[in-house]
Amino acid sequence: MRVGSKRLRSRTSPRFWSVLIILIFISGIVFIFAAGSDSFRSRVRGLTVTRSPSAQTTDTQSAGAGSTVAAPAPAATRSAPPGETTTPEDPATPPPSQTMSASPTRTAFPTPGPGLETPFGPGGGFLIYLVRPGESFSSIAQAFGTSEAALRRSNGLLPTDLLQAERLIVVPIGQTDLEALPSFRIVYLTQKRSLAELAEDLAVDPEQIRLYNQLGTHQEIPVGRWLIVPVGALVE
Repeated sequence: MRVGSKRLRSRTSPRFWSVLIILIFISGIVFIFAAGSDSFRSRVRGLTVTRSPSAQTTDTQSAGAGSTVAAPAPAATRSAPPGETTTPEDPATPPPSQTMSASPTRTAFPTPGPGLETPFGPGGGFLIYLVRPGESFSSIAQAFGTSEAALRRSNGLLPTDLLQAERLIVVPIGQTDLEALPSFRIVYLTQKRSLAELAEDLAVDPEQIRLYNQLGTHQEIPVGRWLIVPVGALVE
């Protein structure tokens, strides 16, 4: 009995119990990990993962034979109630801008009128011309279908008067009848004037100013307007 009890004590020494406890502890950890893995897999199977199109394309290309990639769940849409029409919004299309329509401007008197070298007057038969260096009465008359005498008559010039460069003259376009041509004075308005006041200052019939400058029924002439004012035939 004593020999057997010694052997039993040697087998149940503290080292033996330490090893046994360690083995039981490791077995418990392995069992818990295995049980947890099964629970985790069951939870993953019940989840629906929504991915971006680019990620789905990548998974489809990289998946092997026999594997299946779940399609994304459709986005929730709001259905309009009966009788209501909804218009889809396009974020790329900006909202229409408001257009302000300008009210028509009321003209109380003529516009500044024709500029230099622009035909005007009855039938567009006159223009104010700026003489260039080297030009002469004959060259200008030929260019506008008139005569040298008609140019002199329209500008109140004598046959002996010379034509100077940078001078403004009245050109009767296509006109050669001296009896029908008055002499003109070129006037440039630096301020708004009434037709009656201007005619009185120049001692001219206001209707003649109206006729040759196509003023219509307006009684005021705006600033910046070029005018040709008839002063009568030159007495030779």
